[in-house]
Amino acid sequence: MKKSISILVLGLLLIFSYFSTIAISLNKFHRAIYNNDEILIKETIDFLELKKSLKDNLNIIMMTELNKEKNNSQSLNILTAGLASKFTEIIIDSYATPAGISALIKDSDYKKLPQPNMLKSYVFIKDVSFVDLSHIYFVYEKDQNKIPIHFKRNGTSWKLSEFKITDDLLKKIKSK
Repeated sequence: MKKSISILVLGLLLIFSYFSTIAISLNKFHRAIYNNDEILIKETIDFLELKKSLKDNLNIIMMTELNKEKNNSQSLNILTAGLASKFTEIIIDSYATPAGISALIKDSDYKKLPQPNMLKSYVFIKDVSFVDLSHIYFVYEKDQNKIPIHFKRNGTSWKLSEFKITDDLLKKIKSK
């Protein structure tokens, strides 16, 4: 009887610890954005993964758009894709850094975010979707834009690894 209670308590403690690592990491990420803290930004974002996912995501969008163009020749599309891909790579490499993210945050209305709160981070876990035990995401919604934001586990912490740029979001950015 004591052994089964001990196993149950240990299991509950492990589950609580697992969810605590998520809540603590999300709160730390929120504080990094809210305070525009470059050190916390560096600690909470996996920049190699983020750069790779942004480049892949934008290349897919560009290729899809180029394939829709029926008026251009295939060789012109290939040349355009190559130039656009290089241009995208330069922009992503420039802005997907702690200083670049900080500069983008300064230009946004980040102070309109609610203040970071550890208890709210625990409550927020209900909105998190699990890809697997080491990969979670949630959908950030603002101005009718939905952006999936992915975090991957690195030891006991979680880091932002990617966010999906949708066609709709790009069209809204172009129209502004």
